Parts: sequence; structure tokens; C-alpha cells
Amino acid sequence: HTMTCDHAHCFENCGCPAQVQANPSWLTDDYEEATMYTFDQKERTWKAKKVVVKIDAQPFSQGTFRFCHKMHLGDPKDSTDKGKGLVLKVFKEAKSPEAYFSEAMAQILSSTYTAAFNESSERKVKFLPVCVLKLHERND
Repeated sequence: HTMTCDHAHCFENCGCPAQVQANPSWLTDDYEEATMYTFDQKERTWKAKKVVVKIDAQPFSQGTFRFCHKMHLGDPKDSTDKGKGLVLKVFKEAKSPEAYFSEAMAQILSSTYTAAFNESSERKVKFLPVCVLKLHERND
């Protein structure tokens, strides 16, 4: 199972309108193994890294094409690890892994263009960093 992950704001009260609030019962769920793919722009290649994640079973929001789930990226062996609160986006209809990588690449390219735009504009634009996750324990 492959999903797109937006590195959204932390679960702490930062006052940001895009903030996601943690659900304590969700944080007691088990971690699952995943591979996180991030794009290295200098080498123009996807880099893979083994990670563990917790994903809320119920979406907290949805758009036209995707559901949004709360996700926690962390180390279950480290009791002091507060991890990282993220937003996981999943296509509503089944898509190939390539569709997730294409979607992520579109956001990565958009982020690249914002740097040039921001140099010549008073109004600043920012895209959140994005990666692709392959969830090893899911068959759907």
C-alpha cells in the first residue's frame, strides 16, 4: 500500500490554521513498518528509508480525490521519542504506486518554483515537504 505524506505542522498548539490535534487513543495504536521515499533533488533520485508509523484509521478530512489521516512517525523502541505529527493522504480510488510518486513529484516541483517566485515577490509562498510511504503490513 503506497501513500503520500505531507510533513504538516506538529501536534503542539502552534496556533497555525492547518494544525492537526492529536487524539490520545490513536497514539496508543501499534506502529507499523513502512519505507519512506524522499526525493533527492541534487542526485535526482528517490531515496528509501525504513521507518515506523501509526496511522489513524478514520480520516479527519477529505478532498475531492484523497482522504486525510493523522499519522505519527516515530521510534517505538524509544520511550522519550515524541515523534513527528504528519498528515497522510490516501487516494479514494485505488491507484498504482506510480500515481503516488507522480503526485509527490508535482508538489516537489511546485516547491522548487516557489523559491524563484519568493525572490521577486513581497508575498511568500511555501509548499510542505512531501514523501511517499509504502506500508508493508497492508495488502489494500
